[in-house]
Amino acid sequence: AIPTTVTGSGTIWQASLGGSVWASITGNPTKTYDGSTSITIDPSAFTLYGFAGSDGAVINHSITGTLGGKNVGVQPLSASLIAADFTGTGSTDLSNYTLPSIAYGTGTVSPAAVTISIVNTPAKVYNGTTTATLASSNYAFSGLVAGESVVISPSVHASYDAKEAGAHSVTANFAVTDITAGSGTLLSNYTLPTTATGSGQIDLAPLVIVGVKANAKTYNANTTASLSTGGAYLFGAVASDDVSLSTSGAGATFASANAGSSIAVTATGFALTGNDASNYVLSQPTGLTASINRASLSISGVSVTSKYYDNTNVATLGGSPVLTGVVAADAGNVTLNAAGATATFGQVTVGTNMSVTVGGYAIGGSASSNYYLNQPGGLRGDINPAPLTVMVVGNPTKTYDGSSSTTLTQANFQISGFVSGQGARIPQSARVNYDSPDAGTQGITASLVSSDYFANSGTNLANYALPTTVTGTGTITPAPLTIVLIGNPTKTYDATTAATLNSANYRLSGFLSGQSATVTQTAGTYGSANAGGQTVTANLSAGDYTAGSGTNLNNYALPTLASGSGTINKAQLQVIGVVANSKIYDGNTSDSLNLTGADVSGLQGLDSVTLDGSSASAVFASKNVATGIGVTATGFVIAGGASANYTLLQPTGLAADITQKMLTLTKVQRVYNAATSLPTSAGAYSLSGIVSGDSVTIKTSGLSGSYGDKNVGTGKSVSVSGLALAGSSASNYTITSSLTNAAIGTITVAPLTIAGVVAANKVYDGTTAATLDNAGFGFVGLMGSDAVTLNAAGASGIFSDRNVGTGKTVTLGGYAISGGDATNYAFSQPAAIAADITPFTGLSLTSVTKIYDGTTSLPAPTSAY
Repeated sequence: AIPTTVTGSGTIWQASLGGSVWASITGNPTKTYDGSTSITIDPSAFTLYGFAGSDGAVINHSITGTLGGKNVGVQPLSASLIAADFTGTGSTDLSNYTLPSIAYGTGTVSPAAVTISIVNTPAKVYNGTTTATLASSNYAFSGLVAGESVVISPSVHASYDAKEAGAHSVTANFAVTDITAGSGTLLSNYTLPTTATGSGQIDLAPLVIVGVKANAKTYNANTTASLSTGGAYLFGAVASDDVSLSTSGAGATFASANAGSSIAVTATGFALTGNDASNYVLSQPTGLTASINRASLSISGVSVTSKYYDNTNVATLGGSPVLTGVVAADAGNVTLNAAGATATFGQVTVGTNMSVTVGGYAIGGSASSNYYLNQPGGLRGDINPAPLTVMVVGNPTKTYDGSSSTTLTQANFQISGFVSGQGARIPQSARVNYDSPDAGTQGITASLVSSDYFANSGTNLANYALPTTVTGTGTITPAPLTIVLIGNPTKTYDATTAATLNSANYRLSGFLSGQSATVTQTAGTYGSANAGGQTVTANLSAGDYTAGSGTNLNNYALPTLASGSGTINKAQLQVIGVVANSKIYDGNTSDSLNLTGADVSGLQGLDSVTLDGSSASAVFASKNVATGIGVTATGFVIAGGASANYTLLQPTGLAADITQKMLTLTKVQRVYNAATSLPTSAGAYSLSGIVSGDSVTIKTSGLSGSYGDKNVGTGKSVSVSGLALAGSSASNYTITSSLTNAAIGTITVAPLTIAGVVAANKVYDGTTAATLDNAGFGFVGLMGSDAVTLNAAGASGIFSDRNVGTGKTVTLGGYAISGGDATNYAFSQPAAIAADITPFTGLSLTSVTKIYDGTTSLPAPTSAY
């Protein structure tokens, strides 16, 4: 509870014992930006406050102050002061006052002036404009604080005072936005100029001549050259300038008078004209070359002789060659040499009036290098076809087909007369006839056309005369027949190789259209007596064939053996004598077999097999308890003897019983209740022997019996009668109906706590301790008249916190129980309760203190109270 009125005593100090003076800086002291925060403050800029009556003082000299920042603008200002900086006015005794050690105010930093000039004589090549391009190295700055810098943008507009080549003044005009501050520099700290000037230079622009060509000429024994200047023009001149190219005095000279290619040509005499020509320097055309072509000579008086095709293009020349076209001045210095002369047809193949190329003629003499010799041209000649001879060889033979026509193959033709290394073949010819269609030796006539001939690689048949009629002899032989067995003749295994056939099992082929025969043989033989796919054969004679209508079997070669694929299917064996065993219920359908009398039935002849039941298995039709349940047996195999010829059938008609499984009661458990009665919940009874997944419990209705005593414990004696089973799987199990004094009982501790504990309210004392009243306690969970006593000697209560409040939670602890039946319980502490903490009301005001201020007013609510 906070009091609303407080009284007490206080103190007022004398001014001479602690009066305070303070100082401020006025008048806004100003300096020009110099990169530092120091500023000199005139004494008149200080104003002092806090003197009593007519007392006063002044600052007696200039003070160095510190600005809040070095940059241009109004900045916070402070100055440190000592006693020696003050002089009292009138009769003021400064020892009666506490003098300030610092004064505050504001000051101003004004911008520093910067000047910029153009240096290093910026130069450019004449381009018809006054535009100047300046780099950062062309600017010099003065007035910047040491360590600070600025950069002029390269895009700033600058110009020469005239466009002509020569020395000029350069002026750059720029805005503040064209100036960029360097690292650590603020542009706002400076007053920046907008113009800079200096000296510059415009150099003469070079001009080159483009489009001049040196002309080729025919050898004439001098170095004079001519130029083509019709396309000549100046490159590099400003478009609007008055400057032109004069070619009136141009001339050129070859470096050599002799014939040759790419001979250097020197050009001279080009000049500039026009009002702006003085701004340029002209370069004469360079890199010119041209050829001095050799003079042309020709040969006359040459002829060609025709020939037969010989796979070469060599031609034979005749006549008397004569050299014409030599310049008169070189007479006697140029001669004709025919020793290496050659002549070739334009092709090696047959042709008439074909062009012939002549080469190999040469010229000599001291002046011959200045001439070009043209070989004789316009000559023509013939290459005529070479004759061939063709014969039919090899006794061409065909199988009887009822006609006289046949086809000859490449091997039936022999061709001669080709040039060495060349040849041709006749792959076949269908225009061939025997003299008669009958079997025997016959005359043959073949008619050929050019398309029947196929040239070998490198051979052109157009170079040869090809024969069109060829004769010889040949033979017609009887037609062969083929026969196969079809239809997969099949039987069941009977231990023999005999096969039964019919006419449908034979397929004959090779007859001419409309002719046929049938086979009457019905006896055949399998390759072996064993089951599986077999080759079937039948031996045949001429008597086994019957000719069809219009067929003469003498015209055919009749097969004596027919074969094909057949099958012997496996015979079936049945397993007998197997007995299925009964079993006790185990939750699955697996079963065992009695194989004592196991055997097979269905063996053929003297065959024998071994029955193997080592991998046999059996499965009930149901897993549940019943009698005469069907059993399926699998896994029997046969081996040895003739087993490969049989298919084994597994045992049939098997049945057996599944009987109930005995379960054991292993545990009876409940919570302590001060009695010996058995639990009534099925979950309190534990059974052993239940198959995983089965649902089986104790049927509690009808049960009777008891524990040996009432107390908590394990392995306790239990007597039970009327035991029976329940659950969906109960029919598969059985259990003994009663147990006597079986040590399977368990009784677990019962829960116990108390209620009725009360916590007393208290006045705030800065702690969380609570006072408890246990007079009205009572047990919760105590059974009947059990002997249990509460022990509260160590009990305690704790508030949730120490602060004032109503209905605050009190947590209880430290209670315990004892007594003869205490061990039958699990004791837990009482639940939390509630109580109040009320405010403390004993506060009082003991003193109030302030510094003398000439009034009787109380100080503001601070630590003065």
